[in-house]
Amino acid sequence: MTRSQQSAGEAALSTLRRLPRPAWPDVLAAVLVVYVGMISLANPVVTPDIVIGGSTRVGEGVFVALVAVCAVSTLLRRVLPTASVVATCLVCLVHLVCYSSLSFLVVVAGLMAVETTTSRLPRPWAWVLLAGQAAGAAAGTLLVSYRASGLAMEPARAGVIVSVALVFMTAAALAGLLRRRTRERREQVRERLELLWAQRETERRLAVVQERNRIARDVHDLVGHCLSVVAMQAEGARAVLATSPAEAERALAVIGETSRRAVDDVRALVDVLRSDDAVSVPSAAAGAAAPSDRPVADEPGMEQLVGLVAGVREVGTALTLRLTVSAAVPSPVGACVYRVVQEALTNAVSHAPGAAVEVGIEVTGGRLDLMVSNAASDTAVSGLAAATGVADTASADGARRTGLGLVSMSERVHALGGTLTAGALPEGGWRVHAVLPLAGGEA
Repeated sequence: MTRSQQSAGEAALSTLRRLPRPAWPDVLAAVLVVYVGMISLANPVVTPDIVIGGSTRVGEGVFVALVAVCAVSTLLRRVLPTASVVATCLVCLVHLVCYSSLSFLVVVAGLMAVETTTSRLPRPWAWVLLAGQAAGAAAGTLLVSYRASGLAMEPARAGVIVSVALVFMTAAALAGLLRRRTRERREQVRERLELLWAQRETERRLAVVQERNRIARDVHDLVGHCLSVVAMQAEGARAVLATSPAEAERALAVIGETSRRAVDDVRALVDVLRSDDAVSVPSAAAGAAAPSDRPVADEPGMEQLVGLVAGVREVGTALTLRLTVSAAVPSPVGACVYRVVQEALTNAVSHAPGAAVEVGIEVTGGRLDLMVSNAASDTAVSGLAAATGVADTASADGARRTGLGLVSMSERVHALGGTLTAGALPEGGWRVHAVLPLAGGEA
């Protein structure tokens, strides 16, 4: 057997596995059909007489064949509903042609065919077959009644017989419609559950991505500034080590203090991540606040800005701080201001060493205006890549990566409903401007 034949066989088997299988109600219905057929065949009172030429044994053989076809059709009405209904209708037609009266087999099989038509056949073909079944039932009952009455029957009696047949058909059709509606509702519920499960899985993955971004942003905020200060102090200490040991010693002391502070911040971050690990993803999937909106540790606020400015001044940066506060600043807004100022000062110190830096904060009228600008520096790298912190930075092995400074600041500001702009100044240098509503930190 070739590989193509094996693939075709596997595809056929896969198609057969996907087909619906007979359920236990179908098996019981098939057994009922066989039981009714055997009763009709064994009881001479209800056994129909064959009309076409042939012996009684021939009539019994044809009847057994009809019973078998009805049983198989009933068993497969869930798997092949159209073929099952057509086969049952043909059985009823052969029975009317071959026998003088109706048997219980035809009545039971016909009603099951009507129920299968309305419950399982696709529309509009179900209505076409149902109309044909109604016409066939009316014609069949009239034919059998005329045979029984010697081809003479009053119109009123014929109308009553047809009406009774149609009433039974209507009951079977309504039962099929009710079953179809129940199945469709069950399928709709299953589809909705699958959709909700997929949505929940998507939200879970989104929460994981947001959590990763939050961790990256917090690590960048906590460690990036300290490493920048350490790098600047190390360069200064190396430059003055031979000529001014006292200055070098002071720079090394700043490096030690900054490194210890960075280690403490990283430990606090790891502790909080461990404590939040079990609840961060479920809370986000349940509609709680996004992970990026929650502080990771005890966030610094406006009160720590003075210490931040003093630390930057220690590396030799000429920094001016202007504070105008006429209203209380919520803690989330204060933490956001601290991180934005920290990131902006880190970029200024790293990319424009020696340039004058100015920080201005004004709190008035329910909003906070933050401005961080630095003058041009001869040694600064140029343009947007230098001042925003999104420049490509090369590692020792030549690999290049993209920074997260501006992205981190934008995420923090936008999370509180504020706006942030950053751009080059006409006279050189860079400016970061953020506007934060005070109400954003109270929500």
